[in-house]
Amino acid sequence: MCLRVCSAPKVPAQNAILSEVNSTFVTLAMDTWLSGGCPVESFDVALQVIGDAAWHTVENSIPGNSVSISRVISTLIMHIYRQHHT
Repeated sequence: MCLRVCSAPKVPAQNAILSEVNSTFVTLAMDTWLSGGCPVESFDVALQVIGDAAWHTVENSIPGNSVSISRVISTLIMHIYRQHHT
C-alpha cells in the first residue's frame, strides 16, 4: 500500500485566476491553482455580490483538469437582484 500526503491547494492571486471579467461575463484560469502535490478533483464556483452576505452558486463540480471556464453571469446577478429588491 502506498500513501500519498499532500498539502491543501493554494489559492492563486486574483489577477492570475481572473483572466477576463466585466459586468456580465467572467473567464477563470483554473490551471493557475497550485495543487499542493495531489490533483484537484473538481471546483465549485460561487459569486458574492458586494453588500450581500450570501454566496450564490455559479456552477458545481467543474472537472479539476479544466484549463479555464467562461460563464455569462448577468442572468445570475439579475436573479439575485430581484430576490433582494422585490
